[in-house]
Amino acid sequence: MSNYCTAAQVAVLLNKKEFSDSTPTTPTETQVTEVCAMITNEIDVILNMIGITAQPTDTSILGMLKKYASYGSACMVGMSYGRNFSSIEGSQPKYFCDEYKEFLKTLRENPEILGIIAGADSLTVSSNVLDGTYTEDEIDELFIDKDYKV
Repeated sequence: MSNYCTAAQVAVLLNKKEFSDSTPTTPTETQVTEVCAMITNEIDVILNMIGITAQPTDTSILGMLKKYASYGSACMVGMSYGRNFSSIEGSQPKYFCDEYKEFLKTLRENPEILGIIAGADSLTVSSNVLDGTYTEDEIDELFIDKDYKV
């Protein structure tokens, strides 16, 4: 399993030149990479809950996951290693936290954003119609006919 984002991508979001192990920074590159792994694992757990048991390979889906994994990682790194904010309202890490939190909520509630119902070929999703979990009418009612914001 590979992480959806890298320490270098998180550094860009937090306006840092880089994170490094050789010339130690706070946090180090290893610590940021560990945060990226935690965020990737969290996203993968939710993907598994909605029926995606392997990491997606579709480039457009990976691009979206990279963006939000970077946001989640920038949130954790910014809040953990950033300045001691007396109030995080309006701060850059707060923005990343809010965006990441909203993404996780949307992913849980509307997995259609990943093209599951539309049938993205590279996803491994069980057919809820074939296995009897939902009838075709229930699929239409629950997923297709709703007006989702993406």
